[in-house]
Amino acid sequence: MSVYKRIGILLSVLFVTLVFTTFFAGIDIKQRILVLGVALDKDEYGYKMYTEVVVPTENTGESNSGGMRRILSGRGKTVSEAFQSLNKYNGHLFSLGQCNLLAICGNLMKNHNVSDCLAYFAYSDAFKDGVTVVGTELSCEDFFFAEMPTETFVTFAVHSAVTGNGKRINVPVMDLLEFVKANATLSACSYVPVISFIREIQPDASDSARQSMQKCISSDKMAVFVKGEFKEMLDADEMKSFNLVNGKDYYHVFVVDDSIISSTLPRKIAVGNINKSVNTEYSLKNGRPLIKIRLDMQIKRLRTDTDGLSLPFMPVGEREITPDISRQVQNECTHRIEEIYSRLINLDCDILKIYSGFYKSLGAEWTAYTSFHPDWLQNTSVTAICNIS
Repeated sequence: MSVYKRIGILLSVLFVTLVFTTFFAGIDIKQRILVLGVALDKDEYGYKMYTEVVVPTENTGESNSGGMRRILSGRGKTVSEAFQSLNKYNGHLFSLGQCNLLAICGNLMKNHNVSDCLAYFAYSDAFKDGVTVVGTELSCEDFFFAEMPTETFVTFAVHSAVTGNGKRINVPVMDLLEFVKANATLSACSYVPVISFIREIQPDASDSARQSMQKCISSDKMAVFVKGEFKEMLDADEMKSFNLVNGKDYYHVFVVDDSIISSTLPRKIAVGNINKSVNTEYSLKNGRPLIKIRLDMQIKRLRTDTDGLSLPFMPVGEREITPDISRQVQNECTHRIEEIYSRLINLDCDILKIYSGFYKSLGAEWTAYTSFHPDWLQNTSVTAICNIS
């Protein structure tokens, strides 16, 4: 390599270094507000936005806190204006890269189209695609002011409750990008878990003690949206049925009658799945869409058994899965699968991606069929075959 080329490369490196150090210098962390969660609502005046944030502080003496929790709010006719008002009145630069929760609150969730406002966050370079989306019937003013028994930050507590931090839990959830993409499909159907805060009341607690009980998180409902608008609320039992066929790795528990009658074993036992696979076949027969679902599940007895109440650990004894137990679980699974499909079909809601399944199997034949049969979903027949071992 010639001397001139080497000098040219060196000058180029120095120029690039100078540009980056001059124009992309880091901003002091004390000038930032770290946004952890956002709650969004809407009323007759426009959008309301509440944020749970950390305001960095200098460590003094032996203190090592590093930041203070704050709840900041903004308003605007659009989501953008509401967010800009946060910057305008708080005098710090908001950092959104740490945000991991977006809550759709009360009036916005049930009475307005949520697609556009969520698309604003999805298309923003500042927000992560994996931000978890939840719904709540609370106003955004109340959402972040709940008192958690074991967690200072409501955002962390709610996020852990619906995602499980890597553990298998039975809460159907969509992240921000999944939600926006789902609403951009032909079916335009999506869902979010609905969060509420309930007080744990002890039977022997006094009236004053009951008032001071800490709140715990409930996520036993699911809000369903069609074309961005609220359609229906599914309860805990329907969520359990939805999880059976949703395809994600949920853990399922079934309470059945014990076929082994013993003085040392309870009449009711709980069994859970070791593994599960769901295969769905889509076809057209005699001009009618047909769905055939095959569920293969291996189950085992759980070490703690319940008939709705917490019971002690089971004594060591017979633990095999009898044909009668398998048959009970099989009947329940078959009923749940057919029931949830029927429920969603009646709602004209395709959160199970039925249209996409038919299109992948039939291609142009399905496109031609649906063009002449706009009511195809209501005419769809579902059969479930469950193999439990």
